[in-house]
Amino acid sequence: MTTPVGKRNSLPLDPHSYASDELHEEVAKYQSIVGGLLFIARMTQPEISIHVNLLGWRTKEHTPKYYAIALRVLEYLYSTKTEGIVLRKA
Repeated sequence: MTTPVGKRNSLPLDPHSYASDELHEEVAKYQSIVGGLLFIARMTQPEISIHVNLLGWRTKEHTPKYYAIALRVLEYLYSTKTEGIVLRKA
């Protein structure tokens, strides 16, 4: 079945589907924060992994609540940057 040229279906990730450029930038900013947190959780801070996992579920339809939670995780990381785990021989 062919579709007329003017009636083409849009892809789910169509960049023109956003209401404005500001909304697209906000989504990209949130995704960037969550992506960075995923890397940090995997490499250095496993204690934040459950929070980052839950934030990752909301990368497309996040609300200001989730954005605030992501910022709170960043604040936690900043406040604990001097703490670490010391491994010694048994």
